[in-house]
Amino acid sequence: MRAVAEDALGAALGVAATAPSPLGEQLASVAKAAFVVGLHAGLVAAAGAALVGAVGAFVLLPAFARHEDVEEQVGEFVVEHATDIGFAPSAAPERADG
Repeated sequence: MRAVAEDALGAALGVAATAPSPLGEQLASVAKAAFVVGLHAGLVAAAGAALVGAVGAFVLLPAFARHEDVEEQVGEFVVEHATDIGFAPSAAPERADG
């Protein structure tokens, strides 16, 4: 019965329901407390991972794109959507890299 009660919260509560009154109530109380402690530890670990990710993104990612990158993206957009913005296919500007 001990192995079943240690496996999961639901199993522990099931064993507690079949145990004599004072022992069953204590087992249910301890099982619920252990579940909350475990949940708390998991949430603290997840919050720590989120904080590390946020700090890493803040430190490693640039705030703005470089001017050269913006110009390249505009040129690629014009080439890819030349007909959508009114250029004839032959009038589309050449890509800078090719």
